This record gives sequence, C-alpha cells and structure tokens, in this order.
Amino acid sequence: MRIRKPKSGRIRIQPYIDRGVVRRLRELCALRNVTESSMIEAALEHFLNGTTEAATIGRGLGKLGQQTRALHADIEIFMLAFGSWTKSWFAHLPTLSDEASDAAGALARSRYARFVEYVAEEYVDGRRFINDLPSEIVGGADRRSQASGNAGTPDDRGDNDGGGSPDEPPADPPAPAR
Repeated sequence: MRIRKPKSGRIRIQPYIDRGVVRRLRELCALRNVTESSMIEAALEHFLNGTTEAATIGRGLGKLGQQTRALHADIEIFMLAFGSWTKSWFAHLPTLSDEASDAAGALARSRYARFVEYVAEEYVDGRRFINDLPSEIVGGADRRSQASGNAGTPDDRGDNDGGGSPDEPPADPPAPAR
C-alpha cells in the first residue's frame, strides 16, 4: 500500500482490494449516488469506532448476558425461598381424619383462589419479591429493579408488610401504590 500526501488535509491511500469487492463497492456507490472515497471512508470510520452492526449486536448480547445472569440469581433465590417454605409447611401440616379431609379440601380451594387473586394483584401493581430482600445480599437495588422490570424499591412504594399468617394471604390486600 502506497501513501501519498496531498497539500489538503486528506491523505491518499491505495490499498489492494479483491475485484469482486470493488465491483460490489461500485454498484453500491452508484445506487446511493456517492463517491467510492466517501463510502470507503464511512465504512472505515464505522469499523474503527466499533459502530458496525456486528459491534452493536455484540454489545447488545453482552447486556443480555448480564441480565440473564441477574435473572438466574433471582430464580435461585425464589427457589430457595419456596423450598424453605415448603419444608416448614410440611413440618407443621397436621394429619386429618377422613371427615375433616373434605372440609379441609374445600377450605384449601377457597384459600388458594384468594391466594391466586392476591398474587395477581401484587404482580399487576408492580410488587416483586426480589425487592423485599436486603440489597447487600442480592446485589443492589439497581440490578434487582432492572431484572424485574421495576423502577422502584420496596421503600419507594411504602409498607411491604402484607400481614396475615404464612399459609394464608391477608384478607384485604394492601391498596396499590400509584
């Protein structure tokens, strides 16, 4: 490659390029009505600045990887909490007689329906369990908010104590924070 230095602020370079690439370059330049020099200069700028599509996609994939790791950690926390609760529930679950079993089944269905309704309301209101955990333990409020799609922390939304016993949602769920 020879480099010639004209009197203007630009430098002429003469790289050797494959004939097929030159043909495609000329076709594209004719289609866009631009000079070969301006097209090559723009392509080099994109390449050197890392603003090519591949670089942009790579940065996006990097961010997705970080978000995936954060979501994976959140799922592990949820599974640990669920496992701990299940062990505790089984440890305290009384054995029922056949007569009491039918009444308990009806009560369980009623409680489950209230539980599902409560969880749906909490979800719609933007409340996330991960935000109830101490930020020092789970990696900071910014990561938790980003991963859950929630902009606020529990303190931003007010009281998080739903009350009630562990096996039953509160009778009246807290009013949604707006």
